[in-house]
Amino acid sequence: MQVYLAATPDLSFGDLLRLSLEQDDTVSVRLANSFDQMMDAVKNDPLQLIIYDADLCRMDLDALLRQVLQHKPAMKFIVVLPGNAPEWQPLISNPVAVLHQPCFITDVVEKVELFMGIHHPVEPGAPTGGTADFLEHNNRALAGYILSLFLRESLTHAA
Repeated sequence: MQVYLAATPDLSFGDLLRLSLEQDDTVSVRLANSFDQMMDAVKNDPLQLIIYDADLCRMDLDALLRQVLQHKPAMKFIVVLPGNAPEWQPLISNPVAVLHQPCFITDVVEKVELFMGIHHPVEPGAPTGGTADFLEHNNRALAGYILSLFLRESLTHAA
């Protein structure tokens, strides 16, 4: 089983990521809501990927990634930058994907699946080819948009 860490100060974002990624029972997602919790998980859990929300702490990203790599040299990262953040290129050789806010849960899940090589089996009787890919992408994008809109514009912090 693969173990990922979602490090974000936003509890609803972390819970939605966990629920979205743990659907297949092949992934376990740990949550960290502070820098100390994140580093504790890095030191103690068998992690393969960190989804890091740059709003978690104000530390320089390259320094933070190097600190994680001291404990887990093969770690992969997905970094979610604030919308107003300048473009950033990591100074490490490990795989790093960068997303900018606002992004939807489905954007992050798609990046994780692409990054980690997760393939979903085709359901019997489901259409295949370009039409099926188009419909699946539109359904996921629409669901992500609705869920993100719901969380931003209501007082509810979890679905």
